[in-house]
Amino acid sequence: MIKFKALVVAAALLHLSAFFLMLWNVEPFYTFFYQFGWWSYIIFIAALNHLQAENSLIFDHPRRFFRVFIYSSLVWFFFEAYNLRLENWHYYGVPIEAWIRIPGYFIAFGTVLPGIFETRTLVSNNLLAGGLKGPAIRLHRPVLYRFLLIGGLMMIAPLISPRVFFPFVWVGLIFLLDAILHFMGAASVTFSGQLSKGDYAGIASFAVAGLLCGFLWEFWNFWAG
Repeated sequence: MIKFKALVVAAALLHLSAFFLMLWNVEPFYTFFYQFGWWSYIIFIAALNHLQAENSLIFDHPRRFFRVFIYSSLVWFFFEAYNLRLENWHYYGVPIEAWIRIPGYFIAFGTVLPGIFETRTLVSNNLLAGGLKGPAIRLHRPVLYRFLLIGGLMMIAPLISPRVFFPFVWVGLIFLLDAILHFMGAASVTFSGQLSKGDYAGIASFAVAGLLCGFLWEFWNFWAG
């Protein structure tokens, strides 16, 4: 218990120190603030999750965390491939040395899913500790087939007209994966499966976590070198 309380304090101090050193253009914090900022944040909330409910991805499920870290990098490289067509974002100040740049990509991209999942757990432990119930919405197979069609079209449209349809890249996979997982027999982990039981906590916690992480992402990136 004491160890994790100390870790919360240490992670917070590391984040604040890295932030101000980045503002003062001190290296390596200026160039690599994304890595310092996000990993200190993730460790901070992971330690809080462990202290509150022992349901941290990092500290209570380390093997799962390692898989999520790998998947996170692969998922973001998938979006990077889309961006070759979208040209929706660009990177500046990236080290030119490949032996620094390439591992830096994996360390940076590996924060995306752990950051969202740990934040989602923090939201669930606090704001939604009692759950969130609502009317049950049963989505039958014909609707899920439409999800596949909608998701597929959403992922194709940005490739045809990226300036108009680029937001679909971030939404299409939700429809696609929800339907695919449902058909694979994993309905309990899908949004549609949770809605069929009147359970809105999963959707709400992910929505809040996504908004919070998105805000932090843009806020920290604005200052970072």
